[in-house]
Amino acid sequence: MNAHEPPIAVERGIRTLVADSIALAMDSEAHGDIDQKNRLARASIVSSLLFLEASANCCLDLLNLGTRFAGEVDRLPTIAKYDLFLRIRCRGRALDRGRAEVQGYGELKSLRDSFVHPRAQRFEWIEWSEDSDVSTSPKSKALGLTKIPSYCFPDDAITALKAAHRFAGYFFSECARMKPRQVSALLHSEAEVPDLTDPVIPAWPRTVRHWLTHHEIDLSYMRLYWYDG
Repeated sequence: MNAHEPPIAVERGIRTLVADSIALAMDSEAHGDIDQKNRLARASIVSSLLFLEASANCCLDLLNLGTRFAGEVDRLPTIAKYDLFLRIRCRGRALDRGRAEVQGYGELKSLRDSFVHPRAQRFEWIEWSEDSDVSTSPKSKALGLTKIPSYCFPDDAITALKAAHRFAGYFFSECARMKPRQVSALLHSEAEVPDLTDPVIPAWPRTVRHWLTHHEIDLSYMRLYWYDG
């Protein structure tokens, strides 16, 4: 490469998706208008769901499978991409489909499909009369997550954040046995093929850390810097 040419760099969007999912959930919780609270909650949920999809694709980038094979693998379901990464890079390891974290991922995937492929879903009446009515959405079994996107509330955004990062923590720490610094180097890399020895560590304000701790949302599987401000 010519010394005067900029390096090749890529943007995977993971840092933005994580930051947006958290900031939108925080804003949803704090906003005074109920309709706006719910709009922000839905946006947070979508960012959490996309974070898991982007992270799976990032894992495949690390495998450096080649253009043709990578294109074929890209059509796999997201959960299969995670499993493929383990089976190739961490021989003998695989996702335990019975784990609570994986069951939670499955419910997030179902909600993701409801956003992407809208279809008629039956809601439940809390009360009904010819003059007024109150309804709600069915809940998922493991997470108690709202199944119908239009009924998502701030609590659902927090539940989705917890579930997304519990799955990520299980996958990276327990299954792939990666250290937090390596996870950050992978997820936030700007290289075409991520380099786990090249740390890329996001920095966020401590107010975010306090909010995450209050809601028991655990991001300790990746390395982060926290600053006052």
